[in-house]
Amino acid sequence: DLPLFGGVVLASEDGELRSSTSLGVSFPVREDVGAFLEWFGSRRDGLSEHSVDAGLSWVTANDLQLDVYVGAGLDEQASDFFVGFGVGHRF
Repeated sequence: DLPLFGGVVLASEDGELRSSTSLGVSFPVREDVGAFLEWFGSRRDGLSEHSVDAGLSWVTANDLQLDVYVGAGLDEQASDFFVGFGVGHRF
């Protein structure tokens, strides 16, 4: 059973509607490590861009998670290649 995740965000900026969407799948690697694969896209000023990324998440403590990911754009508007990291803390 692979858990799916995703989201939709709609926002207005100076009268221009912006939207972002994402859809992904995650799966456990170990008890404290997970992996994910995600597609995401956005539309702004009449232009769309789409990307994919994959990464790992590591739960270091009950309330702390670290993420690292790498991705690529799927069209001319998106970044060709990107890497990143994240930190999540539950309060």
